[in-house]
Amino acid sequence: MEDLSYLWFTPTSEQLGILAARRGSAAPALCLGCTLLLRPVFCEAPPGGSCPVLTPDGLATAVVDAVEAGAWIVKFSLGVDGHALARSRPLDDAFDHARTRGVLVVVAAGNHGHVGPAPLLTHPWALPVTACDPLGGPLPGA
Repeated sequence: MEDLSYLWFTPTSEQLGILAARRGSAAPALCLGCTLLLRPVFCEAPPGGSCPVLTPDGLATAVVDAVEAGAWIVKFSLGVDGHALARSRPLDDAFDHARTRGVLVVVAAGNHGHVGPAPLLTHPWALPVTACDPLGGPLPGA
């Protein structure tokens, strides 16, 4: 029986290539044997169109969807307005649901070139991460 790990997030094309490349390809794979579950939280608006605003409740629904789909890790890397990152009861409940199922919730600590307090990061189950330079400082724009 094949042992599958589940990772859920919305990757950039570069991230997806790094994670899911085949062994022996030009890009080394980091998640060999993993199944990637994609659950977008943003839409792609047609020209002249608009997308619904991302809300904490929408993020909560996405977390629960990922957990119920079998994810072992839920990863957020969001560049959004502060209101979408606000802590809410449904989002807390979704993070608690992930915790009770043993699903890690990884959240980018900053996507606008600074690291600072964000309500989304205050839940005890949220694991904040950022990209660092060789000296351990946050990368510009990370």
